[in-house]
Amino acid sequence: MYGGRAGTESTCAERDWATNVTILSGDIDQNDINTDGNNIAETWADIQGTTQKRIFRADGTTGTPITVIP
Repeated sequence: MYGGRAGTESTCAERDWATNVTILSGDIDQNDINTDGNNIAETWADIQGTTQKRIFRADGTTGTPITVIP
């Protein structure tokens, strides 16, 4: 899975993950608090209702997974 895309890239090398932040959301019922209009829950208190705990799964992968947490 590669994030950082604006939607106009034709190769992975063109993506810019710093400018085009990729966010995986588990907000199933789409009711999290969104005061600034960016559709991102800014704090734990903003998370409301039903939320999926697993939003990404990869089966049959090889290599070492890398986790990046800013």
